[in-house]
Amino acid sequence: MLNDLLEFGKMDLKRIIKNYFLLGCILNLFISIVLGVVVIRILGNTMMKEDYITLALFVGIIFFIVMSLIWKVVCELLYIIFNRIQMKQEEIK
Repeated sequence: MLNDLLEFGKMDLKRIIKNYFLLGCILNLFISIVLGVVVIRILGNTMMKEDYITLALFVGIIFFIVMSLIWKVVCELLYIIFNRIQMKQEEIK
């Protein structure tokens, strides 16, 4: 698989979009963690209660779920668009 990843033209469209989706989910997870830490820092300075850690965790999880769904839709649309382009190119040949 690593050889296919490093060479151009060897991977099929489905595998490329799948790898792109997984890379986006990893980046999304990192951004969700950073968002949770930012919420903890901001609310930790403004609130005196200990409930801000639970709120930050909730915000991070909700952000991750929503952004993963949006990212899935974007990847599906990319797959549809590039699949149609491939089909048109095969019709021309």
